[in-house]
Amino acid sequence: MELMTDWALEGREQGLVEGKIVGASAMLVRAAKRKLGQISVEIEEQIRGLPLEKSEQLIEDLLDFTQLSQLEAWLKQGQV
Repeated sequence: MELMTDWALEGREQGLVEGKIVGASAMLVRAAKRKLGQISVEIEEQIRGLPLEKSEQLIEDLLDFTQLSQLEAWLKQGQV
């Protein structure tokens, strides 16, 4: 078994979290485009900038959206 130092374990954990964020945001962008049609680069950047917890919430909320304006309102609400 490989012995890892504390900093190496911390770096690995951080990498896993960052990977989850990138994966969640990529899935959200694809799902939003499929469900709502074309989205602006600005909205795409806002989605990609969300922390993991907000991304997970948006994944659930996106299922209920029927219009792009709902996604825009959700993103604006998160900025308040």
